[in-house]
Amino acid sequence: MLLIRSSNGVAADIGLAGSAFEVEILERSSAWNIGAGASIVTCSAEDLVIYKLVAGRARDVADIEGIVRRQGADLEVERIRRYGALFAELKEEPELLRAFEQSLTRARE
Repeated sequence: MLLIRSSNGVAADIGLAGSAFEVEILERSSAWNIGAGASIVTCSAEDLVIYKLVAGRARDVADIEGIVRRQGADLEVERIRRYGALFAELKEEPELLRAFEQSLTRARE
């Protein structure tokens, strides 16, 4: 992961594929038009949630809440649960999915 800051102060994380999971994320990615004929490739909302669950910082938990609220029923919940469970086991953090599940419950209320 490469953390950068643009000349106008915008922070960005640039990830390079190092595993089959990350290659899959790149295959699922899409271009986002940023104007002036330029675009950037971004990961799906589901994959961003998975990354944020793994990072687990307070800011990431808040971001998960916003992603779940904005995406609503379009979110591939089972993908997040499947990979979240895998990373919970790898990190030995059984509560890793808690932030996502709580966000999902609040969004459905």
